[in-house]
Amino acid sequence: MQPRIYPKLPGAAAQSRPYSHVVLMLVVVLALGLTACDDDDTSDASSSPASGATTASQTTAAADGTQTTVPNDSAAGGEITGPESIDWSDLPYDETDVKVVPADKSFIDAIDNSNLPMVAQVTVGQEVTFRNRGRNSHNVIPEDDTAPWRIDLDDFQPGDEDVRTFDEPGLYRYYCSIHGTLNAGMIGAVLVTS
Repeated sequence: MQPRIYPKLPGAAAQSRPYSHVVLMLVVVLALGLTACDDDDTSDASSSPASGATTASQTTAAADGTQTTVPNDSAAGGEITGPESIDWSDLPYDETDVKVVPADKSFIDAIDNSNLPMVAQVTVGQEVTFRNRGRNSHNVIPEDDTAPWRIDLDDFQPGDEDVRTFDEPGLYRYYCSIHGTLNAGMIGAVLVTS
C-alpha cells in the first residue's frame, strides 16, 4: 500500500503568515501599553491630590474605646460642595461612582479586590470607618502616602476596622498597594464636602 500524498493547497503558507503578524502586533501593543502604565504609576505616586486638598485627620480607637484625632498640617483644599466641584477627567472614576454615605453608616468596605463604595461622599468632620470585609489582607495608601489617614497592612487584616475623620473639603484618593495602583485595581476616594 502506498502512502497517500495530500496536495499542498495554494496560499497555505500565506494564510499562516498574517496570523503570525497579528500575534506580533498584539505583543508589541501590549508591551507599549504596559510601559505606559508603568510611567503613569510612578508619576502619580508623587503628584498632588485631585482638587488640591490634602488635609485630613486620623482618628484611632484605643482598647478602652476612646478615640484620638490627629490633624494633618497640609494645606487646606478649596470649596467643595459636591461631585460637580471636581474635575473628573483625569481620574479612574467619575461622578457616577460617587455614593453619599450618611453619618450613621459611613462605611467603606474592602471586599477582596474592590472598595465599596468606590467614591464615598461625606461632610467635613464626619467619621468614616474603613472595614476589611474580605478574605485578604489590605491597606489604604493615600495619594500622598505620608498622610496621617493611611492604614498599613498590619492594621487592616480581614475583619479589622479603622476610623478616620476628614477635616478639610477635597477629594482624598487612595488605593490598596497589594491589589492595585493609584489608577487601577483596588482604588477608591473620599469626597469631603463643606
